[in-house]
Amino acid sequence: MRKERHIPTGYSIHTETEYGVVYYNKELKGGKPIAIGFAGKRSKGSWHLIFQSEEQMENKINQFLTRLKTFKETSEKARKIRNERNKEERSKIKVGDLFVSSWGYEQTNVDFYQVIEKPTKQTFVIKEIAAVTVEGSTMSHGMACDVTPFKDHFLRDAKPIRLRSMKIDSFRFLSKTEEGESHYKSWYA
Repeated sequence: MRKERHIPTGYSIHTETEYGVVYYNKELKGGKPIAIGFAGKRSKGSWHLIFQSEEQMENKINQFLTRLKTFKETSEKARKIRNERNKEERSKIKVGDLFVSSWGYEQTNVDFYQVIEKPTKQTFVIKEIAAVTVEGSTMSHGMACDVTPFKDHFLRDAKPIRLRSMKIDSFRFLSKTEEGESHYKSWYA
């Protein structure tokens, strides 16, 4: 549930756009204009200021709304580019391709996956495969090594995962890998 914006008593809308809204009051602080700006649909104000003049307030409002517009346009452009790149990447995926997901906090977990099915141009199904420790890669402290994917050796309990993106869940993302390519893995006792 979204919190409601707290608009102080006596304030009215000065400017409202799809990028943000500004409320103001001319009567407070000895006749000096005072305004509060909200970005997008946020309930917490981005700024709440007293100005020396109306002109100074107008400059701040214009600058604020211009920055919000620029940010939104840049974000949308980046999202479009990312979506196109991901779509192109997904269309190149074929059965047998290998992927790695490296994740963890205070340790580096490495999971390998193999594409087992490609039902549509943009959808693929992966299943987790075994990892093999690279010979001679175990660190002297014994809590890290390099691992490489072991193609066609699926984990017994692994369930197929159907994806339309390179993201498995909130913390695991897929990157393409090859047989024999090593990846750092660490753990703590």
